Amino acid sequence: MKLEWGKRAKSLMFLSLSIVCFMLVLVTALSYFYVEILTQTYAHRFAQAHFQMTDQVEYLKVFEYTDHEVKIFVVDDSKNARTNQITRTGTFHTFHWSDPKSTWVEDKYDCVWSDDGSANGFTWPPYF
Repeated sequence: MKLEWGKRAKSLMFLSLSIVCFMLVLVTALSYFYVEILTQTYAHRFAQAHFQMTDQVEYLKVFEYTDHEVKIFVVDDSKNARTNQITRTGTFHTFHWSDPKSTWVEDKYDCVWSDDGSANGFTWPPYF
């Protein structure tokens, strides 16, 4: 009888672990899917935008979009003023819609991560 309970416990543990792993994969996949849909839908509006503190945009992803505000994650290669080396950085740029100008205006710039170590954050979903 004791041996049979051990098999059940192992089966239940395996099933529980499998469900947790599946949920983690599902949440991650849905997060990427959401960002990719927003990017495919709205990124063309910001392709020619000038992003503060960026030299050469490698790629951008739209993380949030409403009628009045958009949050874009930009990965770029910038020249470090101190070391004169090219540094890859990931930054969030927040824009708001300006009715008088009928255009998007950049409000905020937040460096999330940088190869030179000046920022060491992360995004969800992760982009590098």
